[in-house]
Amino acid sequence: MNREELIERIEKDDYAVANNFKVHSYNGDNLVIEMTPAAQHINAIGVVHGGALYSLMDSASGFLLVLKDKISVTLDSSINFISASKEGEKLYTKTEILHSGRTTNIIDVKVYNEDEKFIAHGTFTMFNKGDKLRKLKD
Repeated sequence: MNREELIERIEKDDYAVANNFKVHSYNGDNLVIEMTPAAQHINAIGVVHGGALYSLMDSASGFLLVLKDKISVTLDSSINFISASKEGEKLYTKTEILHSGRTTNIIDVKVYNEDEKFIAHGTFTMFNKGDKLRKLKD
């Protein structure tokens, strides 16, 4: 499967669609996923819920590895929430592979808003399953 087909597969993923995730760009170890938070992503105090940010970063880690021909699941993660973001404010991930091994990968993920304000930082340890991609629904 070529790069464009993999990106199309990611963008058709049911979870990605439900959470407004789109591939903005991909170059080397940097996968930029764009998310525009909607009402369902906002918590009781009017900002994007930390779980929505976690989901964005976790998905970016997994999607990056799909683009590297590795199917993985999250083994461990650590996140720091730096600044609040709000509904409708575009968010972008920046990823970097810190370690790429036979069974695990460690991915560094940062989230910025459209004004390049630093929103969150996470480190994700991913376990390589060795499985093939599941078939997409038509």
